[in-house]
Amino acid sequence: HAHDPIISQDLYDTAHEALKRPTSNCPKRKILPVTTPLKGKLQCGFCGMALRFRNDRKNAFCLSSQLKHSICPNTNYPINEIEQFVYRQTSFALQQLIHMKETQEAEIQAMKKGIKPCQAKITLLQNRLDNLRNEKRKLFELLSDRTLSPDDFCFQKSTLQESIDSVQRDLNKLHQELEKLSGCSVSDELIHLAEIASEHLASGKLTEELLQNYIETIIIYGPGNYQIKWKHENLFATLLEQSLTTDQNLTNDDSTLRPQECEVPHI
Repeated sequence: HAHDPIISQDLYDTAHEALKRPTSNCPKRKILPVTTPLKGKLQCGFCGMALRFRNDRKNAFCLSSQLKHSICPNTNYPINEIEQFVYRQTSFALQQLIHMKETQEAEIQAMKKGIKPCQAKITLLQNRLDNLRNEKRKLFELLSDRTLSPDDFCFQKSTLQESIDSVQRDLNKLHQELEKLSGCSVSDELIHLAEIASEHLASGKLTEELLQNYIETIIIYGPGNYQIKWKHENLFATLLEQSLTTDQNLTNDDSTLRPQECEVPHI
């Protein structure tokens, strides 16, 4: 059952085209790309989630802080501030890493100077041991020839055996010491990390490659209260003597600033 159209075709087409157009004339908000090397490394110290970046890319925040009853503070963490902190702490760690390698190399070189004296002592003791064993064999010959009485044989044999055992113990200790001196060297891991450290320090800036090589995560507990979780954790624990660090002087230009302990909030 056809009926006359309520509106003309031209009016219908005009209205249909209008519906296709955006309802607002406001331009879309431009989202800047994330250029900081900290990308993927920041973690909330309260809930453990990765931090998000604001659209201006100048601040990071925890998305969980937007939730009701969240334990995470609704705080902006300046990216530039965190970068300065990480660079100072990393520079200090890398300098200590290089220093550790150089110190170990010097100590090992000094230790290896003891190899020749140790070898000389071994030669002397070995000659002494051979002479004692020859004397012991002669005792049996004297006993066989009845030049030596059984009582004298037993006494002299016991005395010689005590001397042989004593020299043998000293000789074993020297062989162990020589093995230790000959086998000591700087670990391949430390040599490799120190070489990379020198390259990074020469660049004079915080890079994504540097973070990938040395840092697992950067845990954020609050403004100026950060903790670096290092890769090769045992090595860096030895270098820094503590794992928790905080940056209390963000305007200090000293790139070798030593890390300071911070209080970690109990969650």
